Amino acid sequence: MQTIADEIINTFMPQIFYFSLKKTSNDYDAEELTQEIMFEALKTLNAGSEPQNVKAWIWKIARNRYSRWADHKAQSRKLLDMDELAECLPDTTDINDDIIKAEEVDLLHI
Repeated sequence: MQTIADEIINTFMPQIFYFSLKKTSNDYDAEELTQEIMFEALKTLNAGSEPQNVKAWIWKIARNRYSRWADHKAQSRKLLDMDELAECLPDTTDINDDIIKAEEVDLLHI
């Protein structure tokens, strides 16, 4: 007799990977997301949950986990964009030195 965990691993894992691959467009990210989805499902089963409709239950977990993954990626991109922006800004110490030098030159001309 096949347990729910076996059904999830044997039946849904390949489908979850394909879902993850379509969403992430990257093998590495798809594998990571698939692992997160499967871990969450198996952890919930281990805690005593017994879903009545396994297919609907696993896909709900997959969609929710993907949503969290996408939010995390978006947040990471924002942080990366801010770091890249900071690198593009001029160094303020150079600007301050330039202002001081310009004022010293002006004082010498007086």
